Amino acid sequence: MRSDLLLTRFRRTPRRLQSTEPDALPPGPRTVSPPTTPAPGSGSVITAPVHNYPANGPTVLGYAYANDVLLESAIDTTGTATAAAQAAADAAQADADAAQAAADAAQADADTAQATGTLAITYAGTPRRRLLIDSPPACLSDTCYLWRNFATTGQRANEYEIYIPFQDERYAVYSFQDYIAGAGGARYFGRLKEGVPVVNLPSNDVSVTKVGTWAASANAAAYNGTNLQSSTAGDTMTATVTGHTLILRCMTTTNAGFATVSIDGDFTAATRLPAVTQTEVDAGWFSSGDIGKRYLETYSVLLYEDEHFVLAEGLTDTAHTIVVRVQGTRRSGSSANRVYVSAFAAATSGTLLTDSNASMGYTRDITNLRTGTNFSAMDIVSEYAPASSPTNFQFLGNNHGNETLVAQQWLVDGSASTPTSGSYVAGREIKHELKTAITHPDTGATVVANKRTSYVARADRQAQMSCRYRLAWRNAGAIKSGYAGMMHVGTHARVNSTGHILQQTEFDRLMVGDVILSSFANDNESSLGLQKTSTAAAFSTAHDTVACMHIPRTDLNVDAYSIPVSGLFVQDRADFTEKFYAARSLPGGNETVTAATVHNGEIWWRVFRVANADDRLG
Repeated sequence: MRSDLLLTRFRRTPRRLQSTEPDALPPGPRTVSPPTTPAPGSGSVITAPVHNYPANGPTVLGYAYANDVLLESAIDTTGTATAAAQAAADAAQADADAAQAAADAAQADADTAQATGTLAITYAGTPRRRLLIDSPPACLSDTCYLWRNFATTGQRANEYEIYIPFQDERYAVYSFQDYIAGAGGARYFGRLKEGVPVVNLPSNDVSVTKVGTWAASANAAAYNGTNLQSSTAGDTMTATVTGHTLILRCMTTTNAGFATVSIDGDFTAATRLPAVTQTEVDAGWFSSGDIGKRYLETYSVLLYEDEHFVLAEGLTDTAHTIVVRVQGTRRSGSSANRVYVSAFAAATSGTLLTDSNASMGYTRDITNLRTGTNFSAMDIVSEYAPASSPTNFQFLGNNHGNETLVAQQWLVDGSASTPTSGSYVAGREIKHELKTAITHPDTGATVVANKRTSYVARADRQAQMSCRYRLAWRNAGAIKSGYAGMMHVGTHARVNSTGHILQQTEFDRLMVGDVILSSFANDNESSLGLQKTSTAAAFSTAHDTVACMHIPRTDLNVDAYSIPVSGLFVQDRADFTEKFYAARSLPGGNETVTAATVHNGEIWWRVFRVANADDRLG
């Protein structure tokens, strides 16, 4: 009880004490008038207590004082209960504060882990990891682009591409398309390239000089809808463009042949084209005087309407003159000597994709199989057999078919987007969301799993492209081989009709965890570099481009995999390509699924450049 309201806290004018001592008493004794006699029949009895307040000796208390004492006692009792409740509340709040602090600490740990994963893709901490953990040089902008191909027919009809800047003016190019009918219209990520914005000069432009019998060949899927072609030896086409990277855009098909190409009068300057060797001379395609010259071949076993032939990179960013000279020869598989040219393209500093006549010029393939039948899956695929037919294991979804589209959409900075053919949509975040139903040949129309996939592209993180998936099984069965994420390294060879129709020529080093492979040309389906790791990369001693795959999280089946926790390996495929696989289950340890099993996971891909990667990994 407060001493400044001693015994009078309920009075209209309480007596204030002057002393500052905590329990100060009023000065001197005080006489209290005796109370009046209680009313008859009231039953009230006044008892005069023995009290030492305000002085020694008995004191008769008045009604008011007695009421104060009684009320004070009640208040004290209530105050005690209130204090106990407050103490309990304070204790609960302290517990809540402690829980919040623990949650904050856990979130901080999660943020740190995410920052580590996002900004430093690492998995072993050895010096070799510098290839992946070094931050790339800053790019000009964090603006990404969603582009829908202008072609409505042909190999790239209705293809969508996401362009993600990663260094200087370089972009990672992620291509999506409903590659095969068996995918039910679902657009999946299936091609990965590196590119740079270029300004295009159509071959039929009046500024391009044509000498000889060049004729127009219309094709709606070719750049500008037209190719110029000639099969006459000595015919030339000359154009002057400005840039540090030069590209020819050509149609390739089954009735085409060879040409030589010069830059600023030098037939050896187009260093990204192959050079004439004695082998080509012996084949009758060139003369001995052509050895060392760089050549172009527009023959291919299939029709490709818009192929990008990189002539050279790293040139001075100024005007350069390109000459294409028809050779008038062809390989035995071709039916004619034609050379097709649709446009000259050049990348100059400051070019934007939205500039007049600008587009993305493809400077290097990572995976570009070009045809739907050779599309290679990148996200989760399972080799599944239903309980009703336990031996009929089938790969389901993506390029393997047995999938029906339920819904899909593009989102740019959170808003739905439906770009028209040939148009761009720009934003900091581009997302592609898919919802599909998975079936099995033995279950008919019965859905065995529902799949949700979300691709997210951003430039402000090392996970340029991430893919989160949720595969909810609806039918009991088993998984024989399951892969939580993949990255294919290879292209479709334009010219081979047998043998190396597919090939991997861009990279001569493969990294799986702490293992670096420099020999993988057996083409025998052998598994190489099997590691308990989450990251793999492809790079080269001949150029600076690196492609990386990382599995930041997945519910890997630890019992079915031969290496505890998780594992990753590269397959030296018989189709002359290589492919990284992150395994969740492998043959010999089938994974049982029920109608309630759910598989969740995430995959990251990234393209960047690192100078002298092989030296840095030593």
